Amino acid sequence: MTNHQALQRLKADILLRGLSKSAYRTYTRQVGLFLEQSGKPVEELSEADVRKYIGRMITEKRLEPKTINVYSAAIRFFFAVTLNRNINYLQIPRMKVPKKLPVILTRDEISQLIAQSANLKHKALLLTAYGSGLRVSELARLKTTDIDSKSMRVLVIKGKGQKDRYTILSEAALLALREYWRKYRPKSPDGYIFPGTKNVGHISSGAILKAIKSALERTDIQKGITPHTKCKDIFTSTHVFLILAWLVNSHKQTYHTPRPEIYLCSRSDLGWVKISSVAPASSISPK
Repeated sequence: MTNHQALQRLKADILLRGLSKSAYRTYTRQVGLFLEQSGKPVEELSEADVRKYIGRMITEKRLEPKTINVYSAAIRFFFAVTLNRNINYLQIPRMKVPKKLPVILTRDEISQLIAQSANLKHKALLLTAYGSGLRVSELARLKTTDIDSKSMRVLVIKGKGQKDRYTILSEAALLALREYWRKYRPKSPDGYIFPGTKNVGHISSGAILKAIKSALERTDIQKGITPHTKCKDIFTSTHVFLILAWLVNSHKQTYHTPRPEIYLCSRSDLGWVKISSVAPASSISPK
């Protein structure tokens, strides 16, 4: 099997397992670089070649442990699935990832950031991200059918881990979205709220991050936020949080299993919904 054939088979293996587009790009790119830098046929590759490549990424490229682990996972997948070869994974350990706290903005900083939005579209993007705690990719893929103004919920389809979930929709975000819609009248054939250039596909993650960066540059916020900081991390705060309360059914002596309920708590400063108790998302039927 040639290196080119191995890469083509890797792509097929990724597609057959339904991995994300991000995983597809990362795995194929990193395995391709690994094969190129090893300079060997796939039949002659060994753990020593993997260790050498990963070591170079650590010492020369100085990549973060989390990134190194992704690259390592790509190569391990290549050996185990594509080449169907057993290698000693203890010789290719995962790096320990430091647990860092996200950069959290205060209410005043969030208000300042939103106020500095370049236009109505950027304001709608920021308020929706803040109000619903969305990741950049989730925000980009929002469709009109995902917004439920009656129950004040947002349906996130294929979020992290390819899982669907519900999150809350703030009054301020809803008003901004309606105002944006009246002014721009987006005409996405796929129903995206924020379509891409010439209404093709949806807005890119890069464009959203650029909008956040542009607004940040017009504020006096000095916290270490970069374009690579996750949108979800930026808007994480005590204004929106989920409390998982384990409530024991007291009127049945034979019922000992705690019953979970999720409490959605929010502030009223930006027109958020009042504190309410809802069932877990898995038990909520879509409209």
